[in-house]
Amino acid sequence: MLELMSRRRSIRKFKNERVSEEAIKSLVDAALLAPSGKNAKPCEFFVVQDKVKIEKLAACKDGPTEALKSAPLAIVVTANPEKSDVWAVDAAIAASHILLEAEALGLGCCWIQIMNRRSGQLMADSQVKKLLNISTSLSVLCVMAIGIADESKEPHAIDSLSRSNVHFL
Repeated sequence: MLELMSRRRSIRKFKNERVSEEAIKSLVDAALLAPSGKNAKPCEFFVVQDKVKIEKLAACKDGPTEALKSAPLAIVVTANPEKSDVWAVDAAIAASHILLEAEALGLGCCWIQIMNRRSGQLMADSQVKKLLNISTSLSVLCVMAIGIADESKEPHAIDSLSRSNVHFL
């Protein structure tokens, strides 16, 4: 598992190839397997394969969204705050499962933060919900840009990790 984690890097350039339905199912299954506080399962996922919608998703927030501009697949990670007071943590765990499953499948993936990000004078969350007709009862944490990588990055070297933030008591 550590070797898989060391290989996982944020990929922002994708080939113009669709992600297989089998891979999409595995990514969704990974998200659904994520634990949640009190097993509340507050997360909902929106799988977007329409290129026009994905490009519009990229325009829903200020700042860097280049990964979405070439991604053939986006998964919007949301959760219902009324089901869990730690909805953002629950959604982050699910998003992390997606990141790791993408790496296991040989796909590239990049987390595009939406929560607490702006879109001009509006919040990015509201723009994403409006674009995809997502219920106002849900909050959007992030959009996962996914596809076949069109760039390569060296794995993280486990032996060079900074251990200064680790405290043994």
